[in-house]
Amino acid sequence: MGLQESENIRVVVRVRPLTKDERQQGDEEHISCVGERSLQVMDTKQAPGRAQTGTAFQFGRVFGPETTQDFLFANSGIASLLDHVLEGYSATVFAYGPTGSGKTFSITGRPDSIVKHGSGDATDGIVIRAVEALYIKVRLQAPSFQPFLSKSPLTIFGPVAGDWLGEGHRPGAEHCTTSGPRTSRGWGAVLPAFCPR
Repeated sequence: MGLQESENIRVVVRVRPLTKDERQQGDEEHISCVGERSLQVMDTKQAPGRAQTGTAFQFGRVFGPETTQDFLFANSGIASLLDHVLEGYSATVFAYGPTGSGKTFSITGRPDSIVKHGSGDATDGIVIRAVEALYIKVRLQAPSFQPFLSKSPLTIFGPVAGDWLGEGHRPGAEHCTTSGPRTSRGWGAVLPAFCPR
């Protein structure tokens, strides 16, 4: 499912399954996926005995709790972003959500899986799959095609932005700070083009 010609932004939602602890505590799922583009958030404050109601939301694509990493990558539009990158355009993928919502798993996969097993694990996240797909696409180009590839994966937590692959991600290393006013909603974020080292 690639980007439509008129699309500049696609919002994709992944609903994670309940954790083992949540199931043991008797928690229930209050979000249900309705088709490929809609999800419904159930009203938890409804009077007993009444039919359950909820609010429906529409997105570019919705992935339910059963979604595998491979299916997410194949159907979220990232492959078409890579095609645009090879045409010279910039592309950005970012995950947003509260702590514990599954962002890190979706983006990077299971912790330490790459270190222990290398890539190719079923839990490989979007970053690993995108890099592998990009290099496959580059190899398939004509021999005269000489791409210049660069990366800038950032992690932003509050007012601190760190480079995932560089010194900024290691404990004790310098971080870039975002600039902008502190508001009741959080920090305004304007990242510099390069972090000072």
